[in-house]
Amino acid sequence: MLTTNLTRDQKDMIDEVLLELGSGQKRETELIYRQGLEDCVWLLGNLGLLA
Repeated sequence: MLTTNLTRDQKDMIDEVLLELGSGQKRETELIYRQGLEDCVWLLGNLGLLA
């Protein structure tokens, strides 16, 4: 649909927006993963399972 109903400029703009959204999503995923890892280490330490 996008390749047939849009002008070249519109396609370029949509590609740019999608790239930005993807970059933001990747960064958010990295932050969530890091927070989960920190929480896991904290929990294991409080349970006495980590030295």
